[in-house]
Amino acid sequence: MKDKSKRLIKEISTTGFAAAILTLISVLTGVDWVLFLLLTPFNDLGNKIGSWIDLLFQSRGGGWLDGMSAGLEGNFFLAWIEIWIVLFVFVRLIKMQISRREKKDTEEFGDRGRQFWP
Repeated sequence: MKDKSKRLIKEISTTGFAAAILTLISVLTGVDWVLFLLLTPFNDLGNKIGSWIDLLFQSRGGGWLDGMSAGLEGNFFLAWIEIWIVLFVFVRLIKMQISRREKKDTEEFGDRGRQFWP
């Protein structure tokens, strides 16, 4: 049981790190429209999270520009969470498919497995 929980923690942390990198790459390369499409249904929640971030780090003077930046921070945080969930589900589905394939191969070919399958 501990092996499964360690593997799950490893998958969650790895996909979280990969999601952060993908979010930063999309921001730096100018593919912000993808993040905008992901976040359109959650715009109010992104603004709320941005205001919470603004409350935690009160180094700003205020104004509409700072309010807009707080909203963007919240939206990028939500985009990171959404990408994280999608990557985690995608990795789990790939692992399930690989285990099904291995099980099918062992049922069909026994211990020797397929000749072209490493």
